[in-house]
This record gives sequence, C-alpha cells and structure tokens, in this order.
Amino acid sequence: MVTIDATGKLLSPLFIVMQEITGDQFDPQVQQDLFVAPNILVTASNSGKMKKEHLTVWLEHRYFPHVGDWTALVIDSWSTYKNRTLLDAATPENCENCQHLVVLVSFQFLRRILLKRQQNAGEIELCYLITVFPEEDGKVVRRPRLVSAFCLQSSADYSPWCYTVSHTAHRRAIRRTWGSVTGLDNRQIRLIFLLGITVKPEEQDAVSLEATDNQDILQGDFLDTYLNLTYKNLMGLRWASEECGPELSFVWKSDDDVFLNLFGLYAVMVERLSEITTNTMACLTTIRSVVHRRGRYAVSRRAYPAQFYPEHCVGMAYLVSSDAVRALHRISHTVPFMSPDDAFIGVLRVKSGVNIHRLNYIYGTKADRLDSCIQQLGRDCQLFVGPVGDPEKLPDLWNKNQG
Repeated sequence: MVTIDATGKLLSPLFIVMQEITGDQFDPQVQQDLFVAPNILVTASNSGKMKKEHLTVWLEHRYFPHVGDWTALVIDSWSTYKNRTLLDAATPENCENCQHLVVLVSFQFLRRILLKRQQNAGEIELCYLITVFPEEDGKVVRRPRLVSAFCLQSSADYSPWCYTVSHTAHRRAIRRTWGSVTGLDNRQIRLIFLLGITVKPEEQDAVSLEATDNQDILQGDFLDTYLNLTYKNLMGLRWASEECGPELSFVWKSDDDVFLNLFGLYAVMVERLSEITTNTMACLTTIRSVVHRRGRYAVSRRAYPAQFYPEHCVGMAYLVSSDAVRALHRISHTVPFMSPDDAFIGVLRVKSGVNIHRLNYIYGTKADRLDSCIQQLGRDCQLFVGPVGDPEKLPDLWNKNQG
C-alpha cells in the first residue's frame, strides 16, 4: 500500500501484502531469503489481499506514525475496511491537540475536489471538500452528503502539527548551557540536534538558517511529530554508527527539555567505567511497562505479543556505549516499528544482547524536585539529570549548579 500525503509526498515505509497460498505467513525458507529494507514492510496473506489484521498493522505502525496530529483518512467502504471498531481502536487517543477523521466512502461514487489558491502575504491554503454517498439498507444512495470541509493553512496562528522543529528556544538554551561543554579531560564532545521535517516553509527556512549558523542540526525525512520519536532515535543511532568512526566512546541521548550536569555525569562514568564501557546502556530504567493495545501508544500483538515491555531506559535521557550504538542500529532493521520510542529501543536492546546499567539515583524525575535540589544545594546537588520544562529556566539552573 502506497501512502501519499496531500502535498504529493510519498511517505515511507511502503507496505506490501504478497500472496502465500499456504497461509497468512511466509514459509520459513521464504522468510529467511526475503529482502529486508528499513523503508519496506512485506507481509503475506493466502489471497494476496489486505485483511483486517493487515489494515490494523498499517494504521497503527505505518499510517498514524507518519502523518501529523490532524488527519483526514478516506477509506474505501470495502468489507475489509468498514469495521468501525477496528478503525476506532487503531486511531490514536489521549492527544490533546489531535484530530483524526476517518471517512468510509464508495470510491466509484466519490467526488473529491482539491482547490489550491494563493492567499494574502504568500500564505498557501489547501482546501478539501469530501463528498460521500451514504448507504441505506446496504445500497448506495446517490444523493450526496458533504461530510467534511477542512483546510490546512500555513498562517502563523494555526498549528495542526506537534512540532519540535519550532523548539528554537530549547536549542538556544542548551547551546548556552550544558551544550556549550566541548570536552571533558581528553574526550571531545559533539552536540547534535535531531529534527524531522516541517510542512511550514517559514519554519524550514528558519531551521536551515539555524543549521548553517550552528552546524549542529541533523534533519530526517519524516514529519516531526511525537509518534515519530522512534524514527528520531533510529536516525541518531544510524548517524552515530556511520559518521562518528572508531574514536566514538559514548552517545548521550537527551530530550530538548532536560537539564544535564555533564561534569557530574562524567564523574559517575569514570567511577563506573568498567561497568558501562562495553555493550551497555546506562540510564533511569523502568520495568514491567504495560503494552497498550488501544489509544495513542497502541501496539499490535503481531508487532509485539508480550503483555509487558522488557526493562528499558526512560526516553528522557540515556547513555549508550559505542559498540551498543552499532548493535542497536544493526538489529533495528529486523524489528517492526513501534511507539513509544523508549520501549522500542528497549526491545532492540534485548534482541541485540545489550546490557542495561541502572543509574536511577542521579535522575530527578520531576522538574520541581530538580529545581529545588539545585536551588538549595547548587553544585552539591546529586541529581545530574532531570526535566526542566520551560527552556528559560535552564540557564539559571545551569549557573546555580556550576557556580
């Protein structure tokens, strides 16, 4: 199944259902010899057509993770697709700014009009009129009914996507504080920000200028949304594996709203060097995290059948040894995409045989706890990692912690 967005962009990955006359799974020998690519997912059915379970996988792991938080999905009212319970279960929930419209139509009667017009001040507005022919007693009624008329605008006061591309203030605060540290002892440090793409031309222009000025931005070819954090992690693993070379010792991954006391962290690293140097992730860990089958973080049983995720690092921030970075990157090509991203990295860790080392005691899991510790104890605060929330607070915390 090819996924093309409203701008005509082909979204990755490609979802293919091939015929396997013996059943809904490939023969083991076929599976072994099957070409594997990160931007292609190949499954099977005895008919060669999509079944309900294939639609679920496509919606949960190929469609919603690659679109923004406002979508309109028009689906053929063929029997496989018209299961409203299935569609509702696969649609993300619990996202404050998300709006997902799923419309069932008879495509032989569908009339879709796309109007593209130039607005004032160079703004582009894409308007869609979706006309549906409803059914009565199983028969298509030829009197059309307008189901939805909606617009995606590039005006400054309209933000349909949950971007981190626009977190310019966060990146600026990091560059002024812990991101300004370029070395510890004889070890060099390089700061890289991982971003996805934006559909707003003015935001992309700003990011391009920021990247040129700072030389610290890596941008992937996927929408910068919360559900695509997994792809950001994979992009970071790939970049570190391929670009850093044999001199790489560790990778520290962090969210952009996190405080890091790099000097305190380095002291912990030196103290525990023998335990974390080889094939290890070191972090705040979580155990017996429930696998959700519905809602925003839903994962199908085919993608991950267990009831709980393995012990894994909380995505806020974690340390990875260089060999573990490469091991995680290698195994990622064989594991189905999942969100949340920290659980997915945890699955990669187990499958690749990477160890986990608990550093829970150096994390402040709540912003107020970290703030209170630094305000009261300054450089003696033993919480070296924690959320900040407001990027404007980061410079003050950094100065008090290092003063």
